[in-house]
Amino acid sequence: MYSMERGKVLILMQLLLIAVSIIFCFLCNANMISATVSISSIRYFILFAFMMILLSIYVLKLGLLHVYTVFVLVISLYNISYVILSFFVGEDILLSTGGFAINASFNESIVFEYLTILLFFFLFLHLGALCVLSTRSKIPVVNGWSYNEKMEFYGLFLFYFSLLPCLFYYYSYLKQILLAGGYMNKYGISTMDMNLFIRVSDDLLKFGFFVLLASKCKLSKMILPCTIFLLIQFAVSLISGSRVFFISQSLFVLVYFSMRIKIKTVNVITVLLFFIFFSVFVRKLRSTEDYDMESATSISNNSVFNDIIESFVLPQGMSMHTLSLSVYLVDRNDLEPSLRFLVYPLFQRRAGYVEGVSEKDYFFLADRLSSVFIPRVFVGGGGLGSSIIAEFYVYGGLFMVILFSMLYGMLVCYFDLYKYKTNDVFLFFIILLPGLFYVGRAHPLYPLLYSFKLFVFYVLLIKSGVLDNVRLFFKK
Repeated sequence: MYSMERGKVLILMQLLLIAVSIIFCFLCNANMISATVSISSIRYFILFAFMMILLSIYVLKLGLLHVYTVFVLVISLYNISYVILSFFVGEDILLSTGGFAINASFNESIVFEYLTILLFFFLFLHLGALCVLSTRSKIPVVNGWSYNEKMEFYGLFLFYFSLLPCLFYYYSYLKQILLAGGYMNKYGISTMDMNLFIRVSDDLLKFGFFVLLASKCKLSKMILPCTIFLLIQFAVSLISGSRVFFISQSLFVLVYFSMRIKIKTVNVITVLLFFIFFSVFVRKLRSTEDYDMESATSISNNSVFNDIIESFVLPQGMSMHTLSLSVYLVDRNDLEPSLRFLVYPLFQRRAGYVEGVSEKDYFFLADRLSSVFIPRVFVGGGGLGSSIIAEFYVYGGLFMVILFSMLYGMLVCYFDLYKYKTNDVFLFFIILLPGLFYVGRAHPLYPLLYSFKLFVFYVLLIKSGVLDNVRLFFKK
């Protein structure tokens, strides 16, 4: 009951902040506040909205590894780290995409518009989350997640059955990257000439790993599979230069273990610091020739702090400019907001350059932006990436940002509340989790698109009874 009362107070505070923000934005749009002051002031609103989220997490005692906490912190890193950084280095970082894949500058109107979108995204995302989190004590506690011997067998069998072909797959893929010269030359590398089973073995291993986690078997039985799984992700990130593989999967594993054992805050912070330094190292390593370890481990002339800013915060925070570029195109009438950007990826899952397709026929936002701003790089396999906030915006402007961000906040928290209903529900939950932690710089349905194969495996291997027949065969 006390938790519900605190939740109601937090909702009232959030509604008050929303009301004040609406009044402020109305005054700015009515030219009653100068553009310069508007931009300078709205940064404080964004900062205050973020601090309100942190306060709520503390008051509701969610913890650092609660799904909503991690989800918000990762989205904030991708989309408002530049805003926070602007208080220390100046507002120029908000006015141009310097250091991005392109160099573009924006007028004050564009800057204020995309900052307004950022503000309302976080305001209504958190309002949606609070509507669910504040009623936690009303929702019956359903915990059907218990040890499942069958799922333990399924997971171990799939993991070790696909391990050798999976290792061969990654060996072949990473060898191509090494021969091509690393991160900057990896675009265009294909594994399509490999055997079909070899190509899907990495997904099969991942599925087996997730099923093992969902079985709630003894933690001692997970040590070796966890170690192998994370070592594979570590190697892929190190050689390919794409940090997301190791960090997102490690973060997911950390969150999983927090659901089973108590992890001290100091240990969580230590792991997060390791992620930051790993990210800095990989960023520097991929910019060297022939993977020069000495250059990658050297500290810049300024300080470790500057290395973190330049190699971690700035590259991750660039997702904010996906939104600024989207606003720029919409204002120029070069991009018409449409729900096709939401539904198209469900039916046409292949993203990237397609020969003969005009820029206006791309309905993956990342592809549309890439075809407009970096056409040569796009043809070669590169891209700008996306942002969940920019995606919401191109569905229909600020109104869609408000609507979808609130629904998304509610959905994330509802899904977390019901994750323990059954072992199968928990399996679906953890399958979606890694994608959810990356959605800050991706399509909002990325968790589904990213894990589509794993759901197919669930139907073909578990629901069909194939793996149960294999289990019975080994029991004879």
